[in-house]
Amino acid sequence: MTLQSSGQISLDDVRTEFGDSGEVKLSDYYGAEGGLPASGEVTLSDFYSITNLIPFLTNRCTGTGGFNQTLYAGWRFTTDGKLQRKTGLSTYVDVLSFGWETQAPIANAGDNFEIRADNTGSETQAGCVEALGSFTDVDVNGGDNTGVWLPLTSNREWFLTVFIIGGLARKASINVDIRNSQTQVIEASGNYTMTVYDAS
Repeated sequence: MTLQSSGQISLDDVRTEFGDSGEVKLSDYYGAEGGLPASGEVTLSDFYSITNLIPFLTNRCTGTGGFNQTLYAGWRFTTDGKLQRKTGLSTYVDVLSFGWETQAPIANAGDNFEIRADNTGSETQAGCVEALGSFTDVDVNGGDNTGVWLPLTSNREWFLTVFIIGGLARKASINVDIRNSQTQVIEASGNYTMTVYDAS
């Protein structure tokens, strides 16, 4: 729930929004969300229209197949908190109800978060499309490098691509973490698998 945009606002309102209990002070919320000061004076009016964004990640898999064409499978994490799936011919679509946070997309939500993806290589995950043929490569191509923290002030994506012919298949899996860029605390983790395969 987002705090009001005008009128009287209390410390209790702030505490409720952030799910805190007990005694708190405004400086406890330095940089807790985009738009809040990271140091210096904090006033209650700084909290107008602030939402306590709670990152949420879960295990997801995507697969796509075709014949004699270049195919893609991958994931994009957007600056406004959406999770998007890349399938087929390099098109991204929203994954409804499965954003990287538990609320509706919020403009500039990523300002206060960083993301890291580590390539875990080829693996079988329940519910994923099974690849046909052999895994020929488990590297994650395109997008940003794996293993480093990247600010979510830009969309971040990881994907596989391959020209499908004669049973060729590729599969990779990444572990994704999202952390608060101010506190450095990891707030959500998930595993994302990508498969491209020959469906002919």
